[in-house]
Amino acid sequence: MNIFERKLAFIEYLSVFEGKMELARAAGVHGLAVKLYEANGDNPAVAENLSRLADATYRRRLHEMGFSLGAWICPRYKPVSAAREVSTLYGQLRLSFLVAELEYEYKANGGKVDAAAFTSEWRKLRPKAYSAVVTYGYPDAEMNWPAIVAAGFHYIPECFWLVDPRFDPATCMQGCYRLQIPRERVHPLLSVLEGHTLAEGLIRAYEGQVGLTGFLYGVSAYLAENLSPEDWRLFGLADSLAL
Repeated sequence: MNIFERKLAFIEYLSVFEGKMELARAAGVHGLAVKLYEANGDNPAVAENLSRLADATYRRRLHEMGFSLGAWICPRYKPVSAAREVSTLYGQLRLSFLVAELEYEYKANGGKVDAAAFTSEWRKLRPKAYSAVVTYGYPDAEMNWPAIVAAGFHYIPECFWLVDPRFDPATCMQGCYRLQIPRERVHPLLSVLEGHTLAEGLIRAYEGQVGLTGFLYGVSAYLAENLSPEDWRLFGLADSLAL
């Protein structure tokens, strides 16, 4: 089964997540997407995480717990050089997958992130790596989805909040259909941000299945180091949402 069809945990701080690893394993998490790259270099979590994962014994312990390790990156305005730098890191740390966060605010001089430039360069360097694009909610039609899809990328939309229609799961899936993003490559990302609970996120994901707007297997938890034991219990039920 593709790693994106299984439960993922997005981790910004491994040091905080260490106390939640048993909860994550009990919830059925198979992949840890660890923040390992920021194009503008302003995230203190990156250096901390890289220091931990540079220890082969530490990585081995995570693997023995049943976790696959992946890179969560923000290429921002450096799509080609980011792909090259992260490819080197990918090999050094013996990673298993990549999630590239390509959100609308990551711009330089008012221009859009060139997502296709990143996906194309990454595929040249890592033709077989499990890879996904992450965006805010409703997919941006200007991202050149034909090129992203042709590069074999999966799509992880942040579709968890109740405060903006762009994050509505059904609306997001309608956008995916319109842009011809294969349904089997779309997997929701849930969060407890902005005062909302994981239970609300699960309900919204379930409501997104009305008609043919549902997700297949694969649900991620955003900033999983912040989840409570109850959040983890609910996350463990997430597979029941799949069609």
